[in-house]
Amino acid sequence: MYMVKFQNKSNTEVLCDNELNQSRFKTLLYFLRLGGIPLQLKSPSKLNNLYKTVCVVCYYSSFVCGFMDTFVHRHDLNEAMTKLRVNFAMLFVAWMHFSLRYVLC
Repeated sequence: MYMVKFQNKSNTEVLCDNELNQSRFKTLLYFLRLGGIPLQLKSPSKLNNLYKTVCVVCYYSSFVCGFMDTFVHRHDLNEAMTKLRVNFAMLFVAWMHFSLRYVLC
């Protein structure tokens, strides 16, 4: 078995079995990497850094534009509430992204 020793933020040594993690959490790791969170990679590539930057810029520009569009159409209550519901969902996704991005990396 392939075991790796690393130190976490509290400076305690932790043993990590990469093969076991890859076999158990293959799909979850794939989706986290697809979202721009490079888990269990020795060093993220330049392409990965570019991908993360493009994803974050596109997401947050869409987020801001959604709130601006809601503000512009605030007089039409049905349309504003529909867009506001989407904006709140995007806000929750942003909250999860920040939590995962800074805790796991």
